[in-house]
Amino acid sequence: MLIYIIICTAVFGVSGQPEICFPVRNLPEDGTLTRAIPGKRGPIGPPGAKGDIGPPGKCICNVDQSFAEMKQMVDLVYKVNLCAVGIKSGLVKDNKMSASSTWNLHTRPYNARLNNRKLNDDRTHHHHGAWLASQNVAGEWIQVDLEYELQVTGVVTQGRPAADQWVTSFKVSFGTAEDQLQMLQDADGQDIIFEGNINRNDYVLNTFPTPVRARFVRLIVMSWYRHISMRLEYLTC
Repeated sequence: MLIYIIICTAVFGVSGQPEICFPVRNLPEDGTLTRAIPGKRGPIGPPGAKGDIGPPGKCICNVDQSFAEMKQMVDLVYKVNLCAVGIKSGLVKDNKMSASSTWNLHTRPYNARLNNRKLNDDRTHHHHGAWLASQNVAGEWIQVDLEYELQVTGVVTQGRPAADQWVTSFKVSFGTAEDQLQMLQDADGQDIIFEGNINRNDYVLNTFPTPVRARFVRLIVMSWYRHISMRLEYLTC
């Protein structure tokens, strides 16, 4: 029987070079042993030269900017919790939320509640947690019936919690009757296009130029990332 010799890489030495050994995997039937003798390990090389010391790091901290950003975040959380019309809390009932289209039964308009992360009605593995339009076409919309007139000052939006999908820009129309909605416009009479989200979960607040009195508020999608998907809450202050 032939001697099978397998070359294996052993533990690396201090110098960083591998040691090569030649173990015998099968002995000949006559009991004799033929084995190669490994060479001696070479001498350890000298240590490398120490690198130059780099410049000291710098800490740049804009206290005014940090405070302003923190205050803005606190103000937004305050508004979401104390000025909301009730989409997030459930005060706005499921049947008071409608849309131009819906992807499927698990993505109906009432799933568009701010911070929604729950499983849908049938408690299956579907975990959309947002409203999804059936098609990606500018002009798709989601509407809320507040049941009576309220002062509405702005809207907070989020994307879909379980996927990278969100609305990036939109318009808003409002009115006291569903068939008499008017667009939010600027001082020049042009429809305002609001900037939407850039990720799944961060709040984006858009404040209206002036508060409006409305029972119906409709958000009209202009652009999106990957798919029209969103959660939202309207504010009264």
